[in-house]
Amino acid sequence: ACVDLAQLNGHLPLDHPNPVLTVKRLLKAGGIKTTGNKRQRFLSDSEITQLLAWLPSSYFSQPQRVALTITLFTGCRSGEAVAARWDDVDLAAGLWQIPHTKTGVPRTVRMPAQLVAYLAEQPRQGEWVCQSQRTGSHVRQKAINERKWLCEQRGYTCPVSDWTPHDLRRTARTGLSRIGCPREIAEAALGHSAAGIVGVYDLHRFEAEAGEWLQHWADHICLGLGARTT
Repeated sequence: ACVDLAQLNGHLPLDHPNPVLTVKRLLKAGGIKTTGNKRQRFLSDSEITQLLAWLPSSYFSQPQRVALTITLFTGCRSGEAVAARWDDVDLAAGLWQIPHTKTGVPRTVRMPAQLVAYLAEQPRQGEWVCQSQRTGSHVRQKAINERKWLCEQRGYTCPVSDWTPHDLRRTARTGLSRIGCPREIAEAALGHSAAGIVGVYDLHRFEAEAGEWLQHWADHICLGLGARTT
């Protein structure tokens, strides 16, 4: 990327070879893998129970806890969770509008009742659902990982090991499959676009169906918890 930028700005000739591409080609020719393994971590039901019981007293700030809870209950991207605005949340209708998504297609999330009740308990201290008291903006997605890493270095432990905020999104998607959610609805619930010719001609968003299955998912993870998401 640096070489490309330098060429575009006239600092390097356009025919200047990119050393990174050369090194990657040589490594590949030598059978050396240059990409990391795709992460496959997701939480089991018992780990979800432990996480939800621990989260209220965890080392995360309350806005960060809210973002993690939204991610687990809806399967949304953690970046979407931290950037949620109160103006886009209709608690009476149980709807959350996400105007800006990774796919470029706005979508509506029908939130499960448990998440609606949880958000109703949160104070409105600004325009953001996950408001940072320090900056006045929403908490940074990266800051959640940073807080988790820092506290682990200082000896604060979590009952669930080796997890990241994005693993909660994978947990929701895997959980939807485990409880019988049809694939196209589970994909729509997470905001994934259908691939190939289906994505071109079938523009149904499955918003109502996704909302029903997110409610089933919330009922599943809250069944017998004995812990509230506060």
